[in-house]
This record gives sequence, structure tokens and C-alpha cells, in this order.
Amino acid sequence: MALEQYEKEKAISLSRNEATLCIVRWHLENEQNIDKNEHLDSTYVHAYHQLLLHVRSTPILTEEDVDYIVYESVVGLREWAYHRQDRTGIKMGAYAHQVLGSERVDRLKINAQKSRLWKARDAYLRAKAQNINKAKRGALDYHETKST
Repeated sequence: MALEQYEKEKAISLSRNEATLCIVRWHLENEQNIDKNEHLDSTYVHAYHQLLLHVRSTPILTEEDVDYIVYESVVGLREWAYHRQDRTGIKMGAYAHQVLGSERVDRLKINAQKSRLWKARDAYLRAKAQNINKAKRGALDYHETKST
């Protein structure tokens, strides 16, 4: 579900860095909320926690890191919080779109992939693929056993 225009306008006065810091700060303060979300698989949750671990250990965010954080806020590991609000009533999605501006998400992804934080996303995707393959193998084993 997309944000309404008035929701995006709440973050319009912030600079790119200020909006990014609001996203990072919210996630660091609310990290435990993801554990309460029953709709997310455990691999996703683990990768999200790993991402925040990497963010905490990164003293200075590069432009690529900022692009990565925004990318994840719109379509990735931080997307679960897209409609969550901070203390000022601004949604994380509004901050992300303020940073994103008129840039397209696919263009943002190219720069985001250069971030050292991208590794957390790669780990999540690899683990998810392994879980899917295990499930497929288990289903095949079940059907072979049942048919014999």
C-alpha cells in the first residue's frame, strides 16, 4: 500500500542525511518489534538483525550505505516498517521517499549494491534459497516414499 501525498510531505523539510538518520534511529530503537511480527519468516528476521548489527558497527555511512538503507526501506529487509511511525508521527516510508526523491528504485539499487551493508541482504537471500531447496527436497522425498 502506497503512502498518501500528505504523508510524504511530512518529511519534505529534511535533508537526505537527516531523513536517513531518522530511519536508522527508528530501526535501532525498535529492532525488537520485528520479533513480534508473525508474518515474517525466521530467515528474514535473522537477516534483519544481522543488518542492524552491521549498521551499529559502521561509524560513518557512505553514500552507498545511505542508498542501501533507503532501498531496504522501500523493498527489502526494512520494508516491514514502511508504515510504522516515529515519535513525530512520520512514517518510515515517508523518510525513505524524501531521500529517494525522484530517483527510481532500480537505479538506487545499483548504487546500494556497492555498500558494504549489502552483504546482509545477500546472506538472507542465500539462506532463503537454501530453505526453499530443503523444502522441495523434503516434498520430493515424501512423494517418493508414499508412491513406493
